[in-house]
Amino acid sequence: MSLNANYRYKFFNVGLRHTTINDLIYFNEEARPTQHDGLASISELYGNFSLKPGRFQIEGFLALQKASNDNILHLPALQSRLKFGYSQPIFKKAAILQPSLTINYFTKYYADAYMPALRAFYLQHEVKVGNYPFIDLALAINVKKADIYVQYSNMFLLTGNHDAFIAPHYPMRDSKIFFGINWRLFN
Repeated sequence: MSLNANYRYKFFNVGLRHTTINDLIYFNEEARPTQHDGLASISELYGNFSLKPGRFQIEGFLALQKASNDNILHLPALQSRLKFGYSQPIFKKAAILQPSLTINYFTKYYADAYMPALRAFYLQHEVKVGNYPFIDLALAINVKKADIYVQYSNMFLLTGNHDAFIAPHYPMRDSKIFFGINWRLFN
């Protein structure tokens, strides 16, 4: 059962979500299926906003969350995303240039470990992950029906900190440059 209440006003939205699960089935510390007797719940207070002052674009998301039973439901206490963007018409307004910077962050917590043989996550209480930013820098150009983009992903590794993990024993992906074209071939 899930209950959600939110309030939206102009450029921001704030809300409260509560999810209750009866007889939750999960993989325990030995990666074996286990059923929790009774109720388990997740409460979340969240907010997001989207501002577009002039050619700038600023978007943000913040969520505080708490599980009723931290032993079987592992969640970061806080997760957030912040994006700064800018739009500039170029070539006599024939194209639009859009650079952006996106920062994702979540607090340290006992993330579930991954079992490749089962293709599933299981509980672990030994390794915490989190408490570092994921930073992506992108440049997009929109020309009529074509979107061309270049993205430098995971700029955090430029700091020299290579202890960042997204799950226990699975390090954050290396910094990469992505290039792509999305061309819509219809009217």
